[in-house]
Amino acid sequence: MLHFHPNKKYTLTAFFIDFFMHTRLFLIGLPGSGKSTFGKEVAQKMNYAFLDLDDKIIAYEQKTIAEIFSQKGEAYFRRLERKILEECLVLEKTVVATGGGTPCFYDNLKKIQQSGLVVYLNINPTHIAERLVLQPNERPLLETQDFDQLVWQLEAKLIERKKFYEKAHLILTESKISVEYLLNRLQ
Repeated sequence: MLHFHPNKKYTLTAFFIDFFMHTRLFLIGLPGSGKSTFGKEVAQKMNYAFLDLDDKIIAYEQKTIAEIFSQKGEAYFRRLERKILEECLVLEKTVVATGGGTPCFYDNLKKIQQSGLVVYLNINPTHIAERLVLQPNERPLLETQDFDQLVWQLEAKLIERKKFYEKAHLILTESKISVEYLLNRLQ
């Protein structure tokens, strides 16, 4: 079985071949960066299934992510997230939107790098906050409705997680996040 190599710099042709041999695409990035929205669009254009890791966790636990965090704690959540991620590593023709912290715990990043194409959606924390301030209480690690505080929390998360996110096979910056751009990069 051919694996993606986390430290390998791919030519676009090699990238394309590796990607289609695995047929899995993992989207990573900060909470609220648009992984689910973008993932659904990409999956539709590629005729792939779409899977939101957080939605799978919610269905498994029959609780919201915030409820899981408050009732069972982050350690429990991360173990459950890891378990459900393992199930996703063998799915074919699937776009997976990970949770914002998924690649930062255990060896999750290494696992997804070896199982498919990892794409980091690099969105400015201020732009994320503009969207998230309209969705209070949906993100357990972002517990404020104050815009400035939310920006600060997102910037802190980015500092903490950037070293993981930047190990993605492909980084899409805000100005280049479009389904067409991604698909063109894969051809």
